[in-house]
Amino acid sequence: MFSKRLRDLRIENHYTQENLAEIIGVSDRTIGTWERGTREPPIKTIRLLADLFNVSTDYLLGKNNIRNAYDSKKKIDLKDDVKITYKGQPVSNEDLEIIRRFLRGSKSDK
Repeated sequence: MFSKRLRDLRIENHYTQENLAEIIGVSDRTIGTWERGTREPPIKTIRLLADLFNVSTDYLLGKNNIRNAYDSKKKIDLKDDVKITYKGQPVSNEDLEIIRRFLRGSKSDK
C-alpha cells in the first residue's frame, strides 16, 4: 500500500521521481524501489514524506484512508447515539446536554 500511495501522492503533487529524490536527499533509483514495493524507506523518511505531502504517516503507510488527522471534512456530531466517556465512565445524558449547550454557546435548552 505504501508504494501505491507514494506514487499517487508524487504524481498528484506534480513531482517526478528525480524532483522528489532531490528534495528528500535520496537517489531517483531509491524512489523507484519504494514505488515498486521492493524496498521501504526508514521511518524518518516516511515522516518527511508525510510532512511534504501533508498527509499522516498512517495514511502514507496504508493503515487508514484519512489523509490528515486534522482534516476539516471529518466532523463529529453529538447526536443521541454518540457514546462519550470520561475517565473510563460513560458521560450521562444530562452532562451530554450541557456539553451540547456549551458548544452552541447557549445556557438555554433551545
